[in-house]
Amino acid sequence: MGLGVIVPAILLIFLRRKIWAVATAGALIAITFLVVRLNVVIPGLAIPELPGLEAAFTGPGLTTHYIPSINEWLVFVWAVGLAALIFLIGRRILPIIHTER
Repeated sequence: MGLGVIVPAILLIFLRRKIWAVATAGALIAITFLVVRLNVVIPGLAIPELPGLEAAFTGPGLTTHYIPSINEWLVFVWAVGLAALIFLIGRRILPIIHTER
């Protein structure tokens, strides 16, 4: 977390006008994003699938047809709103491109 979140935040807060600091922060964030994805994918592929597992469990709730509930849609809307809020706050606090107000 430190290398992908804290270090880029420190770079962007204190050295936001230096192009190398912005590039380094972006690279660290991108690398962290990829490593986290690999951390999720690789352990799942390390254990082979058990033969007969797909027929071991049966029932009406175990189906491939899925429709998200209203609560799941609300969580999605909340997450998008939170991301937009963080973006707008960051845009105001860390002005990388100078604009006239």
